[in-house]
Amino acid sequence: MNRHPFPASLLALAAALMAGAAGAQSHAPDLTPKGATAATIVANQAFAAGRTFGSAQETDFATRGFIAAMDDLQIKDAKGNLVFDAAPFNALKGDAPDTVNPSLWESAKLTAKHGLFKLAEGIYQVRNYDIENMTLVAGKTGWIVIDPMMSAETAKAAIELANKHLGKRPIAALIYSHTHVDHFGGARGIVDEADVKAGKIRVIAPDGFMEHAIAENVLAGNSMARRAQYQFAMPLSVGPTMAVGFGLGAAASLGTIGLIPPTDVVTKTGQQLTVDGVRIVFQMAPHTEAPSEFLFYLPDLKALFWAEDVNKTMHNIYTLRGTKARDALNWSKYINELLDIFPDAELAFGAHTWPT
Repeated sequence: MNRHPFPASLLALAAALMAGAAGAQSHAPDLTPKGATAATIVANQAFAAGRTFGSAQETDFATRGFIAAMDDLQIKDAKGNLVFDAAPFNALKGDAPDTVNPSLWESAKLTAKHGLFKLAEGIYQVRNYDIENMTLVAGKTGWIVIDPMMSAETAKAAIELANKHLGKRPIAALIYSHTHVDHFGGARGIVDEADVKAGKIRVIAPDGFMEHAIAENVLAGNSMARRAQYQFAMPLSVGPTMAVGFGLGAAASLGTIGLIPPTDVVTKTGQQLTVDGVRIVFQMAPHTEAPSEFLFYLPDLKALFWAEDVNKTMHNIYTLRGTKARDALNWSKYINELLDIFPDAELAFGAHTWPT
């Protein structure tokens, strides 16, 4: 019985063509990583001329408040499949090799620093156990989780790391800053939807979140996932002739992705919510880095969360994987507004890279 949707004759023809193409190749391509060419060396040296890398201030910001790292730097799923491996990034040390742009090398070293960090009293981050940071704010009864990573497995490991060193606390609320999958995909690894439906846990998101999250990550999800393999060089190993990071973080996890719909939707700038005793003032920033996005300020802690609208890297205006093109002028206006409406902030932190 022919189980293929094409006639057997077409399958036979395709097989013959493939066999002929294979026979025409004299040998398999050489995929061994190469050293830098003379042109690359000259270009990197010219780029470095007159610039200073390895800022002591940024290194301090990226390492300050370190509490602990996981004992096992490999995160696996229930079947034992590797979801995220932080260990190879420990090898990114010293001066830039000939094969890597010096600025990229310095950025990669800082984004590769992983573990649990204290940003301020009551604010913590687990960084670089996924491409996205998980931020934890201590409320009166439990954790307010800001952006629960991309995968259920990495989110669960991050919460376990925090509870181990800070004391176990329940989750009181989830906040999704915007519609990209690395900012909500791990939700089901740390929260039971039944508890959300029962009113025990709040899920907070910006206006239009579900519409844009589905449009981008479901309707365009398969094609974007394929193109992301190229954009982020995901099949490559870590090393100076392979891959050194994504710019926004070390690497992306490969675990289980899910979504729990929001219970609270923020619709306007200046809107305030008190979440488990913590006051939050929101700034809407639609059609900037994402079509649905907000930033917010914690006035009692003088701490500003700038989502992904500010990063310690040059951000994409158009992503090669195929997200909607960003309106750079609109984006810049919201950053200016951010400076105007929250002038008292003493700490600024985001969903990627390290705080200021």
